[in-house]
Amino acid sequence: VAEVSPESDESLSCSTRVDMCLHGSNHLGLKSKSFVNWMIKEYPCARPVTLVLKQWLIEQTYGMSHSGGLCSYGLLLMVVCFLQHCPVKTVGGALIGFLNFYGRRFEPKLYGVSVARGAFLHRKHPMSWPPEQAHLVEKGLLNTGKSEFSLLPRKLEMTGEEAHRFDPLWVEDPLNPTNNVGRNCFRIRQIQRSLARAADAMAASEAGSQLRSILRVESQGDHDGQDAEGNNWRESVQSKHDQNEDLYQSLAEHAPNLEFPMSAHAQMARSHLPQ
Repeated sequence: VAEVSPESDESLSCSTRVDMCLHGSNHLGLKSKSFVNWMIKEYPCARPVTLVLKQWLIEQTYGMSHSGGLCSYGLLLMVVCFLQHCPVKTVGGALIGFLNFYGRRFEPKLYGVSVARGAFLHRKHPMSWPPEQAHLVEKGLLNTGKSEFSLLPRKLEMTGEEAHRFDPLWVEDPLNPTNNVGRNCFRIRQIQRSLARAADAMAASEAGSQLRSILRVESQGDHDGQDAEGNNWRESVQSKHDQNEDLYQSLAEHAPNLEFPMSAHAQMARSHLPQ
């Protein structure tokens, strides 16, 4: 609670108390942060794969939910749900597996994505949904607990409704099972076709531009004139370069020639983005 006193008029001696607390029952920011931290820690491949896919989605103009694309939170949940079912050990295997699964096998009209339940949920058969994972409840990572997760499928079964039937993509929010993170992703079919083409390009020898360019960082020579600030910048760039090189080497183990085709609008998008 903060007290605000008017300083311009001395005749006003009263003060106004303003409640600035962010710990209300409807504020899920801190809970979301804890859940994201858990996902990244539990699934080490999730972070690098999500970052690569996020950059790729932006270059394909699919990275904004307000224009029918996929938001970052929804993308992370899709990556983690895939890793829950296919626990690969390398980043390259996780990336290629994601591209193949969501590009060719996943049917968004029939199934939804749920990290809290650790399953792909059939929209038309809610009673077949598994309960939320017990260890997530024990750790206090789920905001609603068991009641809402168990009541939702029963309610849908009684009413005969299909889960989020008007939404093109269903990605269940772990902190609020009634919220669909992917409800605005009406370009999901275009995204799936692009994912399938990207999977093919990673194994094609005739593709135009290498995957290494997606992970590129600026050269150190661009900031040689700076002193202390330049040194800190170069250390940061070198650290990113080392991480990207490790990721590229991991990917190289899963395909003979990893390359992505780059369209003109993708190159323009990349030129306007900070590295």
